[in-house]
Amino acid sequence: MNKYLSAIEPSKKDHPLRKDIRLLGKILGQTIKSQEGKRTYDLVERTRRYSVAFQREGDDLSKKKLESILNGLNSYQTSVVIRAYCYFSLLVNIAEDLHHVRRRRAHERAGSSPQAGSIESALYKLDSKNVDISSVVNFFSSCTISPVLTAHPTEVQRKSILDLQKEISDLLGRRGREILTPTEVSQNDELLSRAILTLWQTRILRELKLSVEDEIENGLSFYRSTFLRELPRLYGEIEDRLSVRGGDLKTQDSNVFFKMGSWIGGDRDGNPFVTSTVMEHAVERHHLVLLEHYIDETNNLAKELSQSDWRVKVSDELVALANHGGDDYGHRKDEPYRRAVLWIHARLRKTLDAFLLHKNSKVVTGGGVYSSASEFARDLSVVHQSLLDNNCLLIARGRLRTLINAVRVFGFYLTSLDLRQHSAVHESIVDELFERGLGKRGYRALDESVKRAWLLSELSVARPLRSKFIN
Repeated sequence: MNKYLSAIEPSKKDHPLRKDIRLLGKILGQTIKSQEGKRTYDLVERTRRYSVAFQREGDDLSKKKLESILNGLNSYQTSVVIRAYCYFSLLVNIAEDLHHVRRRRAHERAGSSPQAGSIESALYKLDSKNVDISSVVNFFSSCTISPVLTAHPTEVQRKSILDLQKEISDLLGRRGREILTPTEVSQNDELLSRAILTLWQTRILRELKLSVEDEIENGLSFYRSTFLRELPRLYGEIEDRLSVRGGDLKTQDSNVFFKMGSWIGGDRDGNPFVTSTVMEHAVERHHLVLLEHYIDETNNLAKELSQSDWRVKVSDELVALANHGGDDYGHRKDEPYRRAVLWIHARLRKTLDAFLLHKNSKVVTGGGVYSSASEFARDLSVVHQSLLDNNCLLIARGRLRTLINAVRVFGFYLTSLDLRQHSAVHESIVDELFERGLGKRGYRALDESVKRAWLLSELSVARPLRSKFIN
């Protein structure tokens, strides 16, 4: 496992990739030898050599030797060989992903033309076709992109494996981005070896089928690690790219052109475990995770906004917001931005507390709770506008802008939850509604065109199909 197995032709630009794969393969090989013994390690190495010879050279003798080895394995040896190549493939994927990032960064450093698939490349193509920037801004004001997360009850990928992949990726990435001292290289080697050893000792597949609640939590882990930070950053990048071309996307606050959707917890089609209680649980978890994120971000923002009103001017609205919290801590009295954000942070905590009380059927009392995400956004905009009006553009463009964009994208709900059900169930319900509410029988037996005519006719009337006050 200590040699690069890819058939890619050597090239200078791919040298770092081959180096990373050799390092990861070497550590995996050492792990197998220490954990399974030299005989098992030699077995894995023989299968590697013969498979490489057959793949690269079409060597029939190597093919026969490989088949002979594989046919002679017992169940334990088969398991070890399969696991060795599964984990090696996983490590290669990590190295390749990092190499894509490395090449993109090298591309940008060289000042080359925008890479295909990038935002700048798309805008560059529009520039080359003389598309007016106002048309581009109008496009963003009217379009909607909504990728949807899905799950399946037979999902076997474990979060423990995903976490270890991320740890290995971070450690390997550090070696490529930083100039490490010999001591730091040694430490990094040990951390990589530890992570790969843990990976080897961790069961790769689930033994039990996931519950819907497990699926919900798995989906939320992607929001914590990626979407909550990257989508607001994407908005900021697009704003900046358009701004240098004379476009102002910030005026289009009413539109959210990129937002997330989810089926997890709402997909009833073929899954009897997705009930109304599960749907409520999914929505509650979305709201809770998002509030916790906002609380963390406002706490971090308060630490950053240490400006003294001895040195900067502030708006009257900002002063009012800062004074609203009643923060009389003497060391912060000249720091209106920090006091304003601490008040916003306190209101979010109150909102979270109120949510938990309501969830547990307890009485909610006291003020300060945010009634909507737009109310939260208004408080943030007071801080943002004061910074802009008083020569603090660079500060306004930092964590605060990212947080404002997060509120635009996620609101207080995080993601839309699609309720999916088999069409036969919907058809049965509509058939019953037509029969009991309107006295029209045989909906299910009608042609599609007649069904559409019935539905469109009834949907155009502002009354329910069924009411306890009718019939």
